[in-house]
Amino acid sequence: MARAPGVGFLLTGALAVGAAVAGLLGEVAGVRATLWVGGVFLATAFLPVSLSPARTRRALPRQHEPPGPEGPRAPGVPAEES
Repeated sequence: MARAPGVGFLLTGALAVGAAVAGLLGEVAGVRATLWVGGVFLATAFLPVSLSPARTRRALPRQHEPPGPEGPRAPGVPAEES
């Protein structure tokens, strides 16, 4: 749960930047054009996730094992049993 405050901080910063850009675009291009640009961004927001491998992933990737007392092992080499 240590990452939750950081996510809120980033989200708040992104909202402030988005509001500033929208205000600037509204002044330069007009309200109607700004609403169209916002609509296009909202309509295409799903594309990064739907085109990524996350859409077809069925299981989480395995985490790396911490090295034992004999040091790290090469990937795919089983541990020697005593």
